[in-house]
Amino acid sequence: MLPSWISTSRRIPGWATADHLRTELVTEALQRARFIRAGVDLTGTIAHSDRGCQYSSGDYRANMRLLRMTQSMSRTANCYDNATMESFRASVKTEVFRAIPATHAHALLLIHDYIDAFYNTRRLPAVSTLPSISNPLSTSNAASCAH
Repeated sequence: MLPSWISTSRRIPGWATADHLRTELVTEALQRARFIRAGVDLTGTIAHSDRGCQYSSGDYRANMRLLRMTQSMSRTANCYDNATMESFRASVKTEVFRAIPATHAHALLLIHDYIDAFYNTRRLPAVSTLPSISNPLSTSNAASCAH
């Protein structure tokens, strides 16, 4: 599974799955983000990734330019740009795939339910009410966090 990532909202706007890691897979995830977010300008949206060849390919970069998105790719041996995406993948592995799905179709259904029915709608709003590290009094629940 290769999701595309919007860093400002921490949502997964587009994702795709396949039995390969070719450029077509990440391009499909970008195109899904474009169609899912129809009517929403993706200009300046940051897509985080590792340094895989599919993300540095000409086709992927051309799609990023077409959508006016910004690519965030860490330097070699620096995992911090992609840490949130890696954390998301770990959550999928532990929260969705407690057992190996019997079929690819079942795996797709589980991923869809997790991303579109839970992660982007229920989990993120709950996370967004937590105070930020840099400003612990920055949210509406600041009073409940004060000791």
